[in-house]
Amino acid sequence: MGRPASQQYNMQVQYEFLRGYTLEVGYVGTTGVKLLTRRELNPGLLTPTATTQDTDARRLFNQSNPQNPTFGGAVFGGITNQETTANSNFSSLQVTVSKRFTQGFQFQGAYTYGHSLDNASGLRSNTRFNDSGADYSNSEFDIRQRFALSYIWELPFGKGLKGVAGKFLSGWQVSGVTQFQTGVPFNITEGEDRSLTGAGSDRPDFLGGDVQFFDPRNVDTTLGGLNRYFNGTGGGTPTAATNPFFRRVGSAQDATLGAGRFGTLGRNVFHGPGINSWDFGVLKRTRVLEAQELEFRAEFYNAFNHTQFNNPNGNIASPNFGAITTTRDPRILQFALKYKF
Repeated sequence: MGRPASQQYNMQVQYEFLRGYTLEVGYVGTTGVKLLTRRELNPGLLTPTATTQDTDARRLFNQSNPQNPTFGGAVFGGITNQETTANSNFSSLQVTVSKRFTQGFQFQGAYTYGHSLDNASGLRSNTRFNDSGADYSNSEFDIRQRFALSYIWELPFGKGLKGVAGKFLSGWQVSGVTQFQTGVPFNITEGEDRSLTGAGSDRPDFLGGDVQFFDPRNVDTTLGGLNRYFNGTGGGTPTAATNPFFRRVGSAQDATLGAGRFGTLGRNVFHGPGINSWDFGVLKRTRVLEAQELEFRAEFYNAFNHTQFNNPNGNIASPNFGAITTTRDPRILQFALKYKF
């Protein structure tokens, strides 16, 4: 327990390699200690005949509790403790090339190669009650590589022209933001309480090997169904024959059937699909009178309507295990008209 704290450190070098053009290279890192997380303080203890039907009776604080009969056999249920026991670490290489606004044009291109690790990525994170180190892995917002290019260009057409032609041809501006980035992690979880603790953070076993990833647009049913991002069958109890990479703990929520422990797979091991997005804007300013101006703006988000997939279903108990069923926003067009006076 203690007060959350963070340390930030960086080292950057900046160089103007051409007049108006700047290159900046830097190392940027942060470390967080005593961060907020949540943990189960009253887990169910394992017995040879444990099932999810007797979880409360097996909870730690109910052992030999004389008040159990008064409360139907168990005084306490789950007890979630909010505490400051999580840690984080982030390191990155950041490169920026930019051109300051001259002759009606400017741009900035930024590339980041980084890695963020923690054992809790937010207030409502749930770390394993008996080993928070087992959850130390990629942060939920870990993006290994990202490139973003932004620019503004005031088109030179029509300058010096008068009359209708001058009003129509001058005052145009185009701008845009282009983003390429790798995906964020997704967790492969167990949808049932196979650990028989009632504490959450259940994950399956990892059987080893190189997990196969596919284009989510695929329609190959041999992968376990349509739109699979990785090889998974889901539902029921996948075996090494039907799922060569993951296996559920036990065949049911029963200690006599193999349940009663946490799986061997780590947290947030795999990353989902990345982003390939192009946003454009067109702006036209028209001088109506000396102190009055008409401004028209058209904006195109995800202009090429490139499908941006969300993360796949990581619940091994789901029939959609491994499938991607949702996407980010499609192309969006926005228009605005403004009159300044």
